[in-house]
Amino acid sequence: MKKLENLLADEFMEIGSSGKIYHKNDIFKWLPLESPRQFIVEDFSVLTLSEDIILATYKLTSEAVSSLRSSLWKFNENKWKMVFHQGTKCEK
Repeated sequence: MKKLENLLADEFMEIGSSGKIYHKNDIFKWLPLESPRQFIVEDFSVLTLSEDIILATYKLTSEAVSSLRSSLWKFNENKWKMVFHQGTKCEK
């Protein structure tokens, strides 16, 4: 959990594939309740938006459900941290 805490910015926000909005504290509340799962990551791509902002996109499949994912990462204090993430369900 400490590694994840270091990767998420304090202002982190996620729009889940359900349409619900989550913040950093929410992630740490429900993550311990999750069961381990296998994921397939495809079409991973990074686009540099500025010298300190990147956009990562990919397709994620788990248990026959696929979603398109995007996240914004900001380089601050010598570290990359995720500030935003969104998942949108899609065809497999």
